[in-house]
Amino acid sequence: TPRSLFVIADLHRLSGATDTIIVDSLYARILADYPASPYAQEVRKMRGIPLLLPERDHAKELYQSAERSIDEGARDSALSKLALIQKKFPQSSYAPKALYTTGWLYENNPARRDSASAVYRRLAVQYPLTLYAPKIQPKIAAEDQLRLEEEQARQKAAADSAAAVKAKADSIASANKRIDSLSGRIARADSIAGAVSKPEQSIPPAAVPKMRDSTTAPAALPRDSTEKKSPFLTPRQERIKKK
Repeated sequence: TPRSLFVIADLHRLSGATDTIIVDSLYARILADYPASPYAQEVRKMRGIPLLLPERDHAKELYQSAERSIDEGARDSALSKLALIQKKFPQSSYAPKALYTTGWLYENNPARRDSASAVYRRLAVQYPLTLYAPKIQPKIAAEDQLRLEEEQARQKAAADSAAAVKAKADSIASANKRIDSLSGRIARADSIAGAVSKPEQSIPPAAVPKMRDSTTAPAALPRDSTEKKSPFLTPRQERIKKK
C-alpha cells in the first residue's frame, strides 16, 4: 500500500501538474499511516524532514548472533539464541526462520534427530504460510510413511506369531485327542482280554444242592428186606437161616 501511494504521487508529480494538493495529500498519508516504511523515509528526504531512525530489530540481531555461533561450532549456544527468538519475538519474521534452523541443527545431529521431527511439525502448524513450510512437508510425509510401514510390519508379525501359536496349540490338541482315543481303545482291549482269560468262579459249597451220595448207607430198613444175601447159600439155606 505505501508503495502504491508513493507511485501514484510520483506520477502526478512527473506529469507537470501545477496542482500539488494531490501529491502532498498522498505523501502526508504515507507519513501518517506507514511511518516506518522505506517510502516514508523517501518522502522525508524529498521534504527535508529529519529521517526516522529505524528501531533495533532484536530478533534479527539474535538470529545473526546464532549464525555466528553455528559457524564457530557452538551449537548449544546457537540453539539457546534461536529458542529465545521464538519465545520473545513470535510475531517476527525471524521466528519461523529460527524454528527452521533449530530443526536443521537437530536433523544434522544423529543424537537429536527425533527432536528435529517435533520441531518441523511445530513449524508446519504455527507457520504454515511461510516459505519454510514447503521445505519440511516432504520430510514429514516421508517420516509418516515410514512409521506407517513399520506399524504394518509390527501388526503382520504379531498376526503371524498368533497364527503360529494357534497352529501349535491345535496340533497339540489333536495329538492329545489321538492319544486319548488310543488309550481308550487299549483300555477296552485290556478289559475284554481280562474277561476272556479269567477262570470261572467256583460256586461255594453251601450253594451246591446236596445230592444223595451213592456210597452213603441207606436208612435202616426191616431186616428181611435189607439184609444182604450171601452168594454162598442156596435158597433153601437162606430160608433156614431166616428162620
